[in-house]
Amino acid sequence: QQLPQPPPQPPTPAPTFDCNAGFAHWQTGWSEQKKDWCCHAQGRGCGGPPPPAPPPAFDCNAGSANWAIGWSQPKKDFCCKQNGKGCQPGPVFDCNAGWGNWYAAWSVPKKAWCCQRQGKGCLTTPCPVA
Repeated sequence: QQLPQPPPQPPTPAPTFDCNAGFAHWQTGWSEQKKDWCCHAQGRGCGGPPPPAPPPAFDCNAGSANWAIGWSQPKKDFCCKQNGKGCQPGPVFDCNAGWGNWYAAWSVPKKAWCCQRQGKGCLTTPCPVA
């Protein structure tokens, strides 16, 4: 005697969500429902919120009232580029021009500028390069 065949299985329903669409930015681009469904159904989009952005290299508000002499050159460069703060006004000197006779030929501002930025023309030893 032959046993009756079980009824055919219904077709698998299409996924509720397309877990490939927008996957590159799932943390911020997917709804909570899509995250839950894709995580449980396909193992995609699981996890907590995205990690926080790293803190900036320098706090450009700290010491800004005295930035010209209180900030290091790397902080000035960073804050000028990132926030428009600490930008060096005034001249930019060519520290190679007149290098052979810098002590007598260079102005005091050029000596200070080149000493601080390139370690040339310093009147102290060792040169206080920032």
